[in-house]
Amino acid sequence: MLPMLWAMKSAPVVDAEERSILMALAESAWADGTDAFPSKKTIAQIAVVDPKTVQRRLRTLTARGLIAEGATRRPPRTSLRSTAPGSTTC
Repeated sequence: MLPMLWAMKSAPVVDAEERSILMALAESAWADGTDAFPSKKTIAQIAVVDPKTVQRRLRTLTARGLIAEGATRRPPRTSLRSTAPGSTTC
């Protein structure tokens, strides 16, 4: 629940499309903001955008430090990052 609340209310997004994508990602994250690994297609369906838009926006969110890829045996997973000082995840 915390990742979703962070994505809805606190994440420093630039527009509604970015917030929708971040919320779609947060929906599948664990309570600490880690282990979010929906496919780009799934994110696109939830956020009602094109999968290419998801790909582009995920790169932007990563570059700005709002999400980060993690190393696992499954496909790369994403962690949501809080922007609070000293905090690395939601």
